[in-house]
Amino acid sequence: MHFPNNWSLTTGVLAELEQMILHAVADSITSTTSVIPFDQEELAKMLELTDRLKAQSGAINESFPHGKCIVARFMENFALAKFFNFCGQPGARLNSDQSIFRKQKPRHSLFIQILSICLFCAPCDYAKELDGIWVDKVINRVLWKQFIVKLNNDWSSLALTATVVLNANVAFLALVNITLARTFSYISTMTSVGVVILGLILVRQNQRKDQNSAEQANVLLTRTSHPVFGTEALAIIYSLPYALLMWSMVFFVIAFACMVFGSATAVTQSAFSVAGGLGVHVRVLDGVDDTCCT
Repeated sequence: MHFPNNWSLTTGVLAELEQMILHAVADSITSTTSVIPFDQEELAKMLELTDRLKAQSGAINESFPHGKCIVARFMENFALAKFFNFCGQPGARLNSDQSIFRKQKPRHSLFIQILSICLFCAPCDYAKELDGIWVDKVINRVLWKQFIVKLNNDWSSLALTATVVLNANVAFLALVNITLARTFSYISTMTSVGVVILGLILVRQNQRKDQNSAEQANVLLTRTSHPVFGTEALAIIYSLPYALLMWSMVFFVIAFACMVFGSATAVTQSAFSVAGGLGVHVRVLDGVDDTCCT
């Protein structure tokens, strides 16, 4: 007879599975870098199913093998997590962002450091997140799921903000006749359109795939990974909507400044200069402790 017909579902096995799930719940609650492959909502559902199986264990052993398959599948997932994290070994992985094969965190290449200056440090931020999700070529499904949800929300909000900037540029172009101001406004308009198009494409790509699947996530990261640059190319792609929106706003401010200094009164120019200086000063103070790709 084939599994699971030749295996009895005892109360000891169910108790062991219940303790596994309870330990996983406690670990996910007390640690933000848990190695558990399930989130708290999934663990709660697993615990509920285990409780129902305990109440029906006698009938399962007599007539139905389905409960045995449920228990075996749950235990298999926990066993695989222990295997990939070297559970019980001297160098076991205790945190999801802990590397077993290297002692130092990966340093980002000079290429992404230079490019991050032009893209407002966004590529380095995404590269750090990807490095924490895909440690030692092992994907953390929970962190990946949270990362994708955050990405989709960010891209949707960026596309919405880009439409506001786009409308502002259209109104600006209808009112201003200064050539230099119109030129920068045209550039701002095109970058806003780029944000909307790129954001929609990236969200669509994520929605077409099962982002809860660790296997598909691992395939994506493996395909986009480079022997030298790692996941930096993917980080740059993910950062483009934010960077384009920032450049769109920068060009719009420049266009507005050209209009102010080209036709406004001295009082208006002074007020604009003071407001702009305060904004730059606040941004500099906010970024004193933030350095790209550290």
